[in-house]
Amino acid sequence: MRLLLLFVATSLFPISFFAQRAVDLELTMTSPQDGEYIPSMQFFALTVSVKNVGAADLLASDSVAYYLLMNGDTLTFQPENTNHYFYTGNALQTGESFTITRQMGFDASFDGMDVELCIFVKPFSLNDPVADSLLANNTDCSTIHVMADPAGVTETESASVFVYPNPATDQFTIDANGAQLESVSAIDAQGRRIKLVTNQNQHVECSLLANGLYQLEITTSNGIVLKKLVINNP
Repeated sequence: MRLLLLFVATSLFPISFFAQRAVDLELTMTSPQDGEYIPSMQFFALTVSVKNVGAADLLASDSVAYYLLMNGDTLTFQPENTNHYFYTGNALQTGESFTITRQMGFDASFDGMDVELCIFVKPFSLNDPVADSLLANNTDCSTIHVMADPAGVTETESASVFVYPNPATDQFTIDANGAQLESVSAIDAQGRRIKLVTNQNQHVECSLLANGLYQLEITTSNGIVLKKLVINNP
């Protein structure tokens, strides 16, 4: 009888040795931005920020599984022949984030296509199970335009746009050869995009940019032109 009572008590109060921790990761794609023009046959930075927006910590021993989707299909990474990468060693307390940057490129077969790129992440631990309590914020996407010409315009149009001085310090000037200057963005080595302020004289403020090499994306009434610019502030 005592054995029977012990069995009943244990059944009513089961003991779990495999409690699963819950975290909440939030992903934001910082580059390329939605609607950006990407030249084929050139590498670009695919950059995302992974932030812990939950109450529980992501441990350094945990991994983040990273999936890349193109037009809805999950890509296989070569030569590993796997559909995901593991990023380990990124301990995140609530409110903290880390950045993942990968280099990517399109061959000429993508010329003229609009491509939707999506990144999905989720936590993983083999020895200390962990799950994401809200997967809805684990994905971010950008639709980009792949173009054969890096500038998105003809070589003649690109050659008619001048940027000076180069290197620049507090500001630089864009001479668009009579075309209307619509917008200017600077893209740094990590693929981050900074929108710059222009005035009616086509002077562009750049005093807040860190020193280094940038790719300028200049939109004029004739199209989009890419130029290299060195910032050398004292």
